[in-house]
Amino acid sequence: IQIDFNAAFLQSDLPTPLYLQIPPPYNSYPDMQGKCIVCTKSLYGDKRSSKLWWSKLSNALITPKSDGGLGFTASPFDQALFLRDDCMIIAYCDDLILATKQENKHVTSEITDHLAKQGFDFDREDTGDINTYLGIDLEQVDSNTLKMSQGRLIQRVIAALNLGTAAPKPTPAAHILGRHEDEPFFDNEQFNYRSVLGMMHYLTGNTRPDLSFAVSQTARFQQAPRKSHAAALKRIGRYLLHTADKGTIIKKLPPGTPITLDLSVDADFAGLWNPLEADDPSNCRSRTGYVITLGGSPILWFSKLQECISLNTMESEYIALSTAMKPLLHLRNLYLSGFEED
Repeated sequence: IQIDFNAAFLQSDLPTPLYLQIPPPYNSYPDMQGKCIVCTKSLYGDKRSSKLWWSKLSNALITPKSDGGLGFTASPFDQALFLRDDCMIIAYCDDLILATKQENKHVTSEITDHLAKQGFDFDREDTGDINTYLGIDLEQVDSNTLKMSQGRLIQRVIAALNLGTAAPKPTPAAHILGRHEDEPFFDNEQFNYRSVLGMMHYLTGNTRPDLSFAVSQTARFQQAPRKSHAAALKRIGRYLLHTADKGTIIKKLPPGTPITLDLSVDADFAGLWNPLEADDPSNCRSRTGYVITLGGSPILWFSKLQECISLNTMESEYIALSTAMKPLLHLRNLYLSGFEED
């Protein structure tokens, strides 16, 4: 099930009252003279609000059952993942997903009833399948296949780029971008470069690993983009026209198949270098790219220029492997935290 808390930041108690001036025109009323507003609940805009909300939610989840709580344990590797023998909860601010096995379905009602008694105000979506979460659409293609896509965000990107009638492209990038000295691109000409790039980053990081290299290229020039860089951004948009219904496929493994966590990593040694811009030191940097899969399904991917300049191919490969091992070790520990040690 999915739980969405209503006005989450307003549900926490303040450790000390907050005193506010009475706003106009009420401050001119005779019976309001010399008075103020006393707030005992948290407010949006108060820098303490997010911490107070998270403390209220996490305390309600991790308090032992013997003390009237729910008895969850926060994963030591991700404080937003709460584990219990019969279910788990994934939290993102005021959005929760509560997952359990079919035979433990009654647990979901017990947890939501407990939260309601604790004074939490929320909406519960219990349709059997989660259809959307944080703007990501989840489609159960069949009993063994789940598709994650962001069609609505893609349509927003296409609309922002004014590509409604444009011809689609089969690939997201045509060539490697450089610091071309063509005319500058200004946001008020056609579209807002940084705004579109931000939407593409969210799209790339969640469901579209095929955009990683192309989006990473265009992000290098967001400080002072040229028209050639804007054209490359529109090229990605044209590719999205061609693949608007695509996304990441998660497949259920056959019974008895071991679930493995695998890493594929590579480096492109000085792949940006070209004789026309031979004096640009940034063109000497290599690129790291990797994909981490769990049970054969991609869960994390990355494409970015290395921070230092490698002197040979082996060095660039070593840096790429070292970079990729950091999230791999974290994900391994996170995955194993859901199992009891032998």
